[in-house]
Amino acid sequence: MIEGQEGVTWEQWLALAQATEAAGLEGLFRSDHYRSIVRGEPAGALDAWATLAALAARTERIRLGTMVSPVTFRPASVLAKNVVTVDHVSGGRVELGIGAGWYELEHDTYGFPFGTARDRVDELERQNAQLRQQSNRLAVALQENSRLREMTKYMATPRFPDGFRLLPTQVIAQPPNQFDQTLTVAAGANDEIGAKAYNTAA
Repeated sequence: MIEGQEGVTWEQWLALAQATEAAGLEGLFRSDHYRSIVRGEPAGALDAWATLAALAARTERIRLGTMVSPVTFRPASVLAKNVVTVDHVSGGRVELGIGAGWYELEHDTYGFPFGTARDRVDELERQNAQLRQQSNRLAVALQENSRLREMTKYMATPRFPDGFRLLPTQVIAQPPNQFDQTLTVAAGANDEIGAKAYNTAA
């Protein structure tokens, strides 16, 4: 996964994608941030989904996706349309990861509502539900004759130093050979809405 907010240029993204394909790797995933975390300004990021759409047109095999897209950046319907667009351009090679959002300075800089940790996790759950409800329509748009299979996978929930946890990974839509959409639900949780509220293990 590439931390694209640290000043990665289009030329560098294209070179990374081409090298990923040449090396036989399965996919190229990027963060979804607008402001640098490590290098500081003026380092910044190209938009994650616009970049993925462009890379989809310049690659043939690798899967492309976000790790992860904050639900604070886009309404669920807009995010779903972005995913569908990349899926069409790539021929079914898209992956979607969503998270609650955590970088307050970035939200302040770009005018995104930040709210409380509880607000953000509630929005994560709401958008996750919306995307699950839309998954049939999205799958039909991408492959009319496919049979939608829904499944749930779980992953380890490591304790990060700053208190953020990874919640269960949910695969919301997986028709054969098309639209293998994974919602990697990464939620920033403070102490009062951590393991107890979401039944995750440290």
